[in-house]
Amino acid sequence: MKINCNFCGYQHERSREKCPTWGKTCDNCKGRNNFKSNCKKVHAVAQFQNGIEDFDDQWLMAANYKEESINASLTVNEHDVSFQLDSASNVKTICQNHVRKHQVSPTTVRLNMWNKTNMKPLGEIVLMVVNPRTRAKSEVKFVVVPNGFTNLLGLKTIQELAGALLPVFDDALPKLKDAKVFSKLDVREAHWHVRLDEESSKLTTMITPLGRSWWKRLPFGLKVSSEIFQRKLDEALGSLDGVLIVVDDIVLAGCCQTMEPAQIDNQQKLTKTLKRFLPDLAETYEPIRAITRKNTPFVWSMECENAFDTLKRNLSQSPCLAHFDVSKEVVIQVDRSKHGIGAVLLEEGRPVEYASRALTPSERNWAQIGKEALSVLFGLERFD
Repeated sequence: MKINCNFCGYQHERSREKCPTWGKTCDNCKGRNNFKSNCKKVHAVAQFQNGIEDFDDQWLMAANYKEESINASLTVNEHDVSFQLDSASNVKTICQNHVRKHQVSPTTVRLNMWNKTNMKPLGEIVLMVVNPRTRAKSEVKFVVVPNGFTNLLGLKTIQELAGALLPVFDDALPKLKDAKVFSKLDVREAHWHVRLDEESSKLTTMITPLGRSWWKRLPFGLKVSSEIFQRKLDEALGSLDGVLIVVDDIVLAGCCQTMEPAQIDNQQKLTKTLKRFLPDLAETYEPIRAITRKNTPFVWSMECENAFDTLKRNLSQSPCLAHFDVSKEVVIQVDRSKHGIGAVLLEEGRPVEYASRALTPSERNWAQIGKEALSVLFGLERFD
């Protein structure tokens, strides 16, 4: 008489000597008398949908032992929830105590357990999951299961929340719909710009004829190198409009070759922030200031382009300002032009700080002596 054996999963006579697992060690739990394929320490979940099962794509393996599992804490509904990470899973599960009952929708999904029993989930729900470390967000459809079951996340969701998915060209097309002008940049020796911490550096140790060596910079040969460098560039440039990044290639896209009013506003804010480092700012900036006045047509001329190039050049150069020393003699030097007045604070002939402002329409009609006096007053008040 043959029986269904709970140890090997096959049929054989009722005798332990007839069982192929007898005396063997399980590769999973290290226990005796069972195989990994029939190990009770691992449960498998298969997804059923519309009455059709798909065991090839939907198998999900999760260990019961906490010390053997990899977990991550994510934010769901403004609360931290611990998930077990399963790289082989397409099914995402969450316990009912982590969701609001009225948000749960009916589902046709059934879960097939390791012991060949079926479990009907409580429903399904779409939740916004946030990685508290990177602040990456992703909408995830979960299968809601009873309390006591394991919260599980699959590989694709893990990559999205880790920001490790490399972009493809199809993802970039919507961002280029209005673009007419393009420029491409390439990062030289890209991965070597990422410094490894001590723990990660030791993981790259290799044996050489001269002894052990390890990388201090991100090497090109690692499987995760491209994803890590992509994430670093996204952190640095991802928030900029018209900038597309694919690993070490950066595409700059614009709708036209002239500045837009919104871009002028952003540039004005930056200029005002750094005006103390810019000499002759009022005079240099006058062509751009003129086209931003009320009831003035916005026409980007060659004069504006030259002024903008001068500002960029001044902003990109390291300023040669000296640190202020209260023990040294101070000199204030002032000047005026047709469009503005300026002043500079000097110590031993070295500039400490610049200041300037544009003249109002009425001040531009003053005599030269009046403008000179105004610049002296401005310098004294500015550096008082």
